[in-house]
Amino acid sequence: MANTIPASVSRRKRLVLTGDIFLGLAIVAAALHFFALGLSNLLWPIAGIAATICTTWLRQSIRRLDVPTTEMDEYELRLHTDARDQGLKTAVVTSIVLFLVAGATACGLRFLGAEQVAVEQATSGANIAIFFAKLIYIQLLWIPFAVAKELANKLNADELRSGCLLYTSPS
Repeated sequence: MANTIPASVSRRKRLVLTGDIFLGLAIVAAALHFFALGLSNLLWPIAGIAATICTTWLRQSIRRLDVPTTEMDEYELRLHTDARDQGLKTAVVTSIVLFLVAGATACGLRFLGAEQVAVEQATSGANIAIFFAKLIYIQLLWIPFAVAKELANKLNADELRSGCLLYTSPS
């Protein structure tokens, strides 16, 4: 008898992969800000909206265990606590990276000047503010996705280990 992967596990794996891809595109959009401003400004909202939709669907597939609203049993509480801890670690790391990138950008523009930057238009005050908004937006997308992803991976591992459906989405 062949072991098949449950549909819920496959769906969560696809959502995690798709969310990772769209978060990566949002990071690429921020990185392209000084080199291809038009492409960056086009890619940024598209990737952000798609990553938000993936996070929402992933949260539905894990029965919204990342933000519990009812009483949880011991197993769900342990999963929730572990995922919340992982989300906190992700928040700390992304905050450190955000401050390092912002500091490097500010120092680079201060000491290199606008003449050294490939696109002089990208160094105006408004465009620098948009760049920092892109960095903060990436962080706002990443943290809820990291918590949901952690829970999805744990539920997938448990379902595959037990060979039965633990949690399925209501749809």
